[in-house]
Amino acid sequence: NPLLWDLEVADDRAPQLNAVWLLPEGGSEVDGRAVPVRLDADVNRVEVAGRVRVAAEAFDRLSAAHNVCGVYRIAVALDSMPWFEAVLDTLDFSVARDMNAHAYYPIWQEKRDQIHRLHRLPGNRLPIYHRASQSGLIEVLPGQTRHLQVEVVDVHGNRAARSLSLVGIPQPAAAPEDPPTFGAALRYDEAFTYADSSGLRVDIPADAFYEDTWFLCGPAIGQG
Repeated sequence: NPLLWDLEVADDRAPQLNAVWLLPEGGSEVDGRAVPVRLDADVNRVEVAGRVRVAAEAFDRLSAAHNVCGVYRIAVALDSMPWFEAVLDTLDFSVARDMNAHAYYPIWQEKRDQIHRLHRLPGNRLPIYHRASQSGLIEVLPGQTRHLQVEVVDVHGNRAARSLSLVGIPQPAAAPEDPPTFGAALRYDEAFTYADSSGLRVDIPADAFYEDTWFLCGPAIGQG
């Protein structure tokens, strides 16, 4: 990070923490919605049914420049205990494309907004994580209130913070789903091969994905 080289750069502007995102997992809901929910700065309480991951919409600016910079450090405390921390001291260019796994990519692809995942996907190789749980899942039981604090800090010590109360409510009964009629489970850390009678063949090497996914295809005839 070149800003660690004692360059004379004026910076008394705090990072901008525009929103916290909650990403429901496995049929969970946030305020009755089973899709990612953006929580603006004026929201400090939200109902959660089940388990969620967290992301933050944040960036930084220097005093004499209006261009957007990345944040230096971003951390999460859960119930006053350290939960997650990422620090951009250095970046290995051989795995720099894994920033696509650090970003919440659907929003970046659509709007180019800087949404930081506050959890580490299994296949993410970036050396920026000082503290990260394996799954990043936060479970909120019915009747339970969990306290979440997100803090963003720039190299010069300016900071912005946001607190949220996650109030647990019962998870709605899931409607029965028909089992998938086609496709195959693809593990991110294993090679995968699909072929069909038409001569189509797809080979996917291990670590091509950042997490396990469902591969939409006909019956897989080879996997290894």
